[in-house]
Amino acid sequence: MSQQTAITTLRHHFITSLLVIVSLAAIHLPMNGEAVDSLYHIYLNAAPADKAAAADVVFGKLHDAQACDDVLHYSELGKSDQADARLHNLMSEYYYNQEHFEKSLEAGRRAKDLLDKVSDLTLKSDVLNTLANAYFRLEVYDEALVELLAAYKIDRELGDDKLISSDLNTLAAIYLAVQQPQLGIHYIENAIALERKLGRPTCLAIRLGMASELYLINGETDKALQTIQEAYKLDAIGGRAEKAAIRQSQMGAVLEEMGQLDEARKLIKKALAVLEKEQNTYSIAVCHNQLGSIAQKQERTADGDREGSGRPLPRD
Repeated sequence: MSQQTAITTLRHHFITSLLVIVSLAAIHLPMNGEAVDSLYHIYLNAAPADKAAAADVVFGKLHDAQACDDVLHYSELGKSDQADARLHNLMSEYYYNQEHFEKSLEAGRRAKDLLDKVSDLTLKSDVLNTLANAYFRLEVYDEALVELLAAYKIDRELGDDKLISSDLNTLAAIYLAVQQPQLGIHYIENAIALERKLGRPTCLAIRLGMASELYLINGETDKALQTIQEAYKLDAIGGRAEKAAIRQSQMGAVLEEMGQLDEARKLIKKALAVLEKEQNTYSIAVCHNQLGSIAQKQERTADGDREGSGRPLPRD
């Protein structure tokens, strides 16, 4: 055995042993991202001869974390570039769901760099969609739009109405974020039409909620209220308490804009009670911001009344 061969063999044994050690340690770690993250970095630094073994350990841990439905195996995913792209994309989705958006972006870019060598159109769409979502959460809206339009083009080629509906919803969300409601309305109304055809009430309620927010900033308050009322009914009938509470919060925003401050406040407080029980921190923060805004408006109204009546109003 030559010295170079001996070194290669020792290195291979070292990587294999390290994978076994980390895998055994990861079994005893809480599923907080540390185990998956450590194994992914071993895979990233593995030599070509060790990459399949390293990838399989990561796939197994992702399955344990419920980040993928099936236990995947590197050797069964086609060419190495396609297998690598699949793993990077799963890690991008995993980081995204853990709200580590910068890490999601890094893994997603690794996947995207391989797309020229990937034949699976669905995988290409998934990679671009996850990238778009990460950019969106980081408020890099121009890049989010570029990636999403590329995914949308692929999904239209695939003819998958479910993927197209999701794309349209995210496009609408981007235009909502950049305060271009008319463009957003164009996309979300197409998504609503698709969901009515598909018969998916959960997704339809989400699309209606997005439409309501767009109508609201476009000054169409009556349409915004009608739309969010339909969304609320769908979630309430479906027993989706947390989603129904989010719709109540959105309805409260419309009522606030319409000047119905007491009704808005009562509705948002009802929503807040459910959201606190569900520990939905983002939506809880939104509700508190809404209540603060309503309180300021009511205080200004009360100040105006005091000036007119010449005596202070009683406090609650």
